[in-house]
Amino acid sequence: MKPGRAGWARRGRLAAVAIAFAIAGSAANARAAGLTMEQAVSVALQRNRDVIAAKLEIDAATLDVVAARLYPNPTFGYELGNLVLGKPNPNTPTSYSDNWAAGKILMTTAWEVGDGPNHLVYPQWLVPMENSRWAPLEGTYYSLIGTPSANTGVNADDPYKSTPPRMAPEKGGPVEKIWNIYNQTKTEPDQMKRTQMVWDMIKIHVSDGPFFSGTTANYPQLVLAKNDLKNVPTYDDLGPKNNYQHGFVNPWVIPSPAVYDPETYYWTNPDQHNT
Repeated sequence: MKPGRAGWARRGRLAAVAIAFAIAGSAANARAAGLTMEQAVSVALQRNRDVIAAKLEIDAATLDVVAARLYPNPTFGYELGNLVLGKPNPNTPTSYSDNWAAGKILMTTAWEVGDGPNHLVYPQWLVPMENSRWAPLEGTYYSLIGTPSANTGVNADDPYKSTPPRMAPEKGGPVEKIWNIYNQTKTEPDQMKRTQMVWDMIKIHVSDGPFFSGTTANYPQLVLAKNDLKNVPTYDDLGPKNNYQHGFVNPWVIPSPAVYDPETYYWTNPDQHNT
């Protein structure tokens, strides 16, 4: 049975009191820890939100509404049951990539580094040749080499004011070294020499980097296959028993499991898969 209007009002007042006590209890700790009151409020609500909601038998989203009403400050709000504390991020999702490309942001996150086997088929992770991964200003510069736009919109005094923002790499620096080696791979016919050049670029990442840092590797990846489709490799098929390491997670140049003998796949009921 759901509580009536009076019941909800009472629970709202109790939630407000509970939140107030939680915040008050954090104030002394905040002063001792050197936190601002805004930071203390954030910590208090994060630590006590679910506990308060459970004790008052209300859902967490209702508690968020009550918490938001406690603060008339317009920088405090709630959305989809999650509290937003402090000032909003000045970089909106739609502008973040543009600001990164313009060199206005010092750090960004990106999807998997899934390349290989020699990094020359899809070299963008190893070589800054566009602006979405690392060294965005140098990457834009490289992408314009040999185009009509290479010498237009250049601000020699301030590369950030160039259109588009771009800059040449430091003379003798790691980016220039990587570019020089990569450019040689384009005309080198010997595969072993190209492979050696890839290792030389990797060594620059080791000696002068890191330019980007991974957080998770070889995480499980789900692959769905119909029960009627047979000979699709299993996790064990791609494991050590067959001298594999369970596949390559999300590669861009080696689609898995399509490369694992798809000519041996077959339907147990092919008449139902004619279209």
